[in-house]
Amino acid sequence: PLPELTPEERAMFQKEAKVLYDIFISQVSGNRKLPIEKVRSLADGATMYGDAALKNGLIDRIGNLSDVRAYLGEGLGEEVEVCW
Repeated sequence: PLPELTPEERAMFQKEAKVLYDIFISQVSGNRKLPIEKVRSLADGATMYGDAALKNGLIDRIGNLSDVRAYLGEGLGEEVEVCW
């Protein structure tokens, strides 16, 4: 087990998490052209399923691995292999 964080350590981690959260919110807002307040209301740490992400403008479409291969292949003009 890890030792408990001191109040100072906890504050440091919370500060870093806030910086990363703000960067995330800013990037999503800018790239998806969504108001920052809307993104903040959606980015609460909860799981969001594809249909909700689509409805809220966070994704363009829902697909599977075959769809990804086809999309990338069309864009690149060649067959692609998707590894994960």
